[in-house]
Amino acid sequence: MTLGHQVFSPLIEVDQVIAQAAHAGAQIIKPAQANFPGGYTGDFQDPNGHVGELVWNLDWENDQVGISSSRV
Repeated sequence: MTLGHQVFSPLIEVDQVIAQAAHAGAQIIKPAQANFPGGYTGDFQDPNGHVGELVWNLDWENDQVGISSSRV
């Protein structure tokens, strides 16, 4: 199982959280990078083996309390 987390900003938040995870001892499985069709994502595995994905998706909008909804 992978825990995914949608963020508001692709280059700031995804990169920042991936860097924080690495600093805390996580193994970076997939460095933060652009993906098709216009998103931005990165994956890491924490020291206990849990996998996390940070993602910004072009087709999703976050409201002010962080709830995601599809624009499609």
